[in-house]
Amino acid sequence: MSKIRTFFIVLLSALVLTAAWFTPATARANGTDSYGAVLGQRVVDLRQVFGSRAADLKALCG
Repeated sequence: MSKIRTFFIVLLSALVLTAAWFTPATARANGTDSYGAVLGQRVVDLRQVFGSRAADLKALCG
């Protein structure tokens, strides 16, 4: 189980590194941070995937 989870974390991290970052207007209006990546036509909310580590990933990506 741990190897599978690690694989998906590495895979998603690679996708995040190549994705465009944005903060939706709704998150700004609510005063909350939102870390998302646009992958093709699909928006992936990184906070749901990585939880509190989403901020670290965004900082790592620049």
